[in-house]
Amino acid sequence: MTKRALLLPLLCLTACTERRSSVIARYQSPMDEMRESVKQIATALPRLTQPTPHGKLVPAPIAGGPESNTAVLTIEEALGPPNAAELNLAGQGELVSCLRWTGTAPMSGSALAERDREFAAVFERALKTPYLVIVRARIEQLGLDRGGYTGGDAQIDAFLVELPSGLIKAVVQTRVTAPAEIKYRPEPGETIPMAMRRVVLRLIWSEARGRLATALEMSTGGTFRF
Repeated sequence: MTKRALLLPLLCLTACTERRSSVIARYQSPMDEMRESVKQIATALPRLTQPTPHGKLVPAPIAGGPESNTAVLTIEEALGPPNAAELNLAGQGELVSCLRWTGTAPMSGSALAERDREFAAVFERALKTPYLVIVRARIEQLGLDRGGYTGGDAQIDAFLVELPSGLIKAVVQTRVTAPAEIKYRPEPGETIPMAMRRVVLRLIWSEARGRLATALEMSTGGTFRF
């Protein structure tokens, strides 16, 4: 086989594989529509909640891992800028990644220029995500001042919503009391109360995440890893 014949498949593969920038441009409009839909769902969540009865969902929701079919967001990210998340929740799922790539966290120039045969498939799967979990923290008491820390309490709600209908399929909640004592060190630009709040919220979420995952599994028959 000649060198020319060997090069033809490689040239075809390169030419037929889109750059990530082209894929993102192609999916920008449907992801904008999805972003607006997620925002509307978050806006409509009830302020007062009660846990829902247990019942298995089909398909079973899975958050975390290669078989994940469930996106996870804080309510602040679901609502969009300028809302800042209270919890140290990174977000999960291909839908979350695609919303960020087409919105608040675009890829760098070098990453956009790469050719990726599987990139479009990520967006296709993201648009077909059947479930979304929105996590909401309600800080009910947080004693912070320059004189010290006096404790904190929070209620964390998790809403599992069916997509694209927006129907709430499960609601779970947990109450968390922060430790009586904390260790903190202000980061550059932080005041002492800001540093205390950051540490307390991290501790609250660390305690709440396992409880919420267990409650969602019992409520839906699914698997959750936050």
